[in-house]
Amino acid sequence: MKKTNITHQPPEAVDVVKLIKIICLKGNGNEDPIRKVERYYDLNDTFIFEKNI
Repeated sequence: MKKTNITHQPPEAVDVVKLIKIICLKGNGNEDPIRKVERYYDLNDTFIFEKNI
């Protein structure tokens, strides 16, 4: 087994944040399959990201 040296770096910043998580269905069922997604927003209703679940 090849020995790998991993250099760990301390984080530049760490924050605890409040988010709004919405689970919903997405897609039209034809060329875009229907699936569940999680959408994340900040408390100012700014969209942050979406992921399939």
